[in-house]
Amino acid sequence: MRKLFTKSVFIALIAILSAWNLNAQEMGTITLSANPPQGGHVVPSGTLMFELGSHAYFMAIPNLYWNFINWTEDGVEVSTDAMYTFTVTGDRHLVANFVQVNFNILLSQVPVGGGTVTGGGLYEFGISVTVTATPHIDYEFLRWEEDGQWVTMTPEYQFSINRDRHLSAIFGPITTFEITVSANPPDYGTVSGGGSYTIGDMVTITAESHPDYIFLNWTENGNIVSSDIIFSFPAYYSRNLVANFAPATCEITLSKNIEGVGTLHGAGTYNYGQMAIVYAADFLPEYKFDKWTEDGNIVSYGYIISAFPVKQSRHLVANFKSATYEVVIYANPFEGGTVTGGGEYPYGASATISATANEEYKFLNWTKYVLGNGTVVSTEPDYTFVVTGGGNVGYVAYFEPKSKEELFIEPIDPGAMMIYPNPTTGELRMDASAGSTTNAELIINNVEIFDLAGRKVYQQTINQSYGTLKLNELAQGAYILKVYLDQGDVVTWRVVKN
Repeated sequence: MRKLFTKSVFIALIAILSAWNLNAQEMGTITLSANPPQGGHVVPSGTLMFELGSHAYFMAIPNLYWNFINWTEDGVEVSTDAMYTFTVTGDRHLVANFVQVNFNILLSQVPVGGGTVTGGGLYEFGISVTVTATPHIDYEFLRWEEDGQWVTMTPEYQFSINRDRHLSAIFGPITTFEITVSANPPDYGTVSGGGSYTIGDMVTITAESHPDYIFLNWTENGNIVSSDIIFSFPAYYSRNLVANFAPATCEITLSKNIEGVGTLHGAGTYNYGQMAIVYAADFLPEYKFDKWTEDGNIVSYGYIISAFPVKQSRHLVANFKSATYEVVIYANPFEGGTVTGGGEYPYGASATISATANEEYKFLNWTKYVLGNGTVVSTEPDYTFVVTGGGNVGYVAYFEPKSKEELFIEPIDPGAMMIYPNPTTGELRMDASAGSTTNAELIINNVEIFDLAGRKVYQQTINQSYGTLKLNELAQGAYILKVYLDQGDVVTWRVVKN
């Protein structure tokens, strides 16, 4: 912009106007500042006195690479003119605001489809900028140009901002491509066919495995591109191809951390990719299978490693640990008493389980259940045995109520009456013909049978010295037999139906 007057003339003019009637009685104070201070300055500056009603003139002058924005007072815009004039009516604090100039970095590519460019945009003065040119697959980067002039041949161009710039990335079509081939692992085979090719030429690369090895595939950037030993394709861009090889056979070896514990199956020589199943069997009861490991790393917690493809030699270790078994105990009925001694025991340990009847109950027996089948193992409350295994095994302490089971049971005189077979599978025979101590024949009048809960489940009238009870309909278990004799005696007997 053409300057109509110089800075010194303007200052003199402002000073003259400011001094006019300086000695008037009513004055206003005008305070001036620049924001930010490095952005420019105000003429005149500082704090000035003006007569109320007079005109004040101020100019905001930006520094190099800065632009004036506006005048504000208490954060409110009062003018966008660099030269601000107004009538003084009181004290004021005016701020001239400046902003740094942004320079535009414009980027383009020639030809448009030759590649991509990044780094353009608006930047402040002095900022370091890096612009990058990336060629497309059939192109190569040639140079950066500005206004038709060569700038640099480096794809990444770094410079400091001091002006607007328009940079062009120049690309050119590739006419030759490099085909690189390699073997993985290098000792397993050889490759051929790599080199420089003109665009569109057919390329044929070949892989040849060494003895005892096989070719797997060609990969590029980790992706399989062909499984053919001889791979042909047209050259349209540079490529890096890898021939992958593997041993023709692999060994699976097995071992145990404790010898003699069991047998291992699945070891042997396998063709590459053949499916294998590895498992442990025939464990000794003293030990339990823990896990399979390989090089100290856990492979599986199951004793069977399901089918997996063998692609390398492996050594797997079957790990065993000392076996413990849980002794499971119950009270039946639950309110009949308490049982102790259950829990985990090592194989071969001696375990003692104890039953304590509650006040209104009495202990009957310990019954061992295996897969649901029960066998009485002791009629003593304390039962000691050697732990030899577990799983689906439990011990039940049976109790029966005294109030309904005892029913004032009198001692049995073996010479007075015979009851057999006991336990029975169906028929129970009774014979009182042996008589009493006076050799008088005993007559059985009536018979009643109660279950352990006190419920009557059977009744029969006999009226002779012997008889047979048909108990086929009764469920298996223990029962109380009451025999009413013709002499008025009542004999109670415990019978078992199998």
